[in-house]
Amino acid sequence: MRPWTTAFVVALRLTLLGHVHNRLAVLMAVVFIPGWVWIGGASLSHTPLTFRLDVLDVQVVSDVSKATQITSSLPGAATVIGFMMFMTTFKAREMDQRLVLAGYPRTALTLARFTAMIAVAALLAVQITVVLRLTVGAPQPGMLWLAGWAAALAYGGIGTLLGASLRSELSGLFVVIACIFVELTLQNPLTNPRADQPWLVLLPLFGPSQTTAAAAFTRTGPGLSYAALGVLWCLVTSGAAAVVLAVRTRGCSPVTSPTGRSPRLPSPHAAVETGYSPARTRRASETT
Repeated sequence: MRPWTTAFVVALRLTLLGHVHNRLAVLMAVVFIPGWVWIGGASLSHTPLTFRLDVLDVQVVSDVSKATQITSSLPGAATVIGFMMFMTTFKAREMDQRLVLAGYPRTALTLARFTAMIAVAALLAVQITVVLRLTVGAPQPGMLWLAGWAAALAYGGIGTLLGASLRSELSGLFVVIACIFVELTLQNPLTNPRADQPWLVLLPLFGPSQTTAAAAFTRTGPGLSYAALGVLWCLVTSGAAAVVLAVRTRGCSPVTSPTGRSPRLPSPHAAVETGYSPARTRRASETT
């Protein structure tokens, strides 16, 4: 196996293990999302509600409880994956520096984290699809899964960027919660009768939310353009996180053999045991 492929496989395995070992995030994914949707349907009335669906330019007639279940499902999944990607990226920052010093390519680390995020987003989208099919009876499950996947990717990328940029766990969690609160307030037709304003397209969940509503309340396919807005958010924020990683590890040069060739990649545990860090390398160079 080529060194780059080996580095990618090792980094992907470590990232997935980090998600699995994050028991709070797993508990939130299993309990929080279905619970949130169920509470939205059980605690609100079935009063008729009419709102405009911008993606199809039609008026949709539903009730308050179903509309709330639809609009709250995506923010629930976004909260979970935003927390997961933030914590994974934040806790791996020192490890990333040591792996780069040990010879692991930055591109392999970035793509491994991105691949793991795609897998987690796909699983959350399956859960959203099953829950909404059971509670609301959405007639387009395929489009519903696509919208949930795009929404999870959007906040997965945001969580990755926050984990690479911010310096404290509290600030990252606060930013994720604040963004979700804004999304819930502005995109719920119950709390915002003018949820069809043009500037709302700038919100990460606008496109996926419109696609979810179309899949849940109509039998007309809204196309892929609106769901792609969430994927675009993911690509932009993930690219920015990759730039932050490159800048943060800019002073880390891989260890080379006396012949000038890169040695065989050590295991991540060996990279930790060697104690490589930019500060230690800098102190060693100053003493010599």
